[in-house]
Amino acid sequence: MTSTHRDHQPEAFFDRLELTVRLKQIIRMKTIATCQRLIEAQILQAALGGSGIKAYLPEELTAQTSGNTYNYAIGGLRVQVEDEDADTAREILANFNKSAAESEIP
Repeated sequence: MTSTHRDHQPEAFFDRLELTVRLKQIIRMKTIATCQRLIEAQILQAALGGSGIKAYLPEELTAQTSGNTYNYAIGGLRVQVEDEDADTAREILANFNKSAAESEIP
């Protein structure tokens, strides 16, 4: 009997899973903000991305499918960056929030 691509799928799956576990052990993430609405978290993610910092929203897919009620129940949506970028990211968000607050004043 010949081997098919389907026969190797479980092995490939476990190889990817093992790689994911190893990467999570290497890359440490810090939560730098928590938002109640997905759009707020995405705006912060975009602001950080525009400054060259990759930001992650771990609950993004759950929030897309469940709505704002779930977001409140879990305590908000986390905006995370890698440990080494945390201080810079906090500074960028502080400046971003300051600029946003100043632009709201008539």
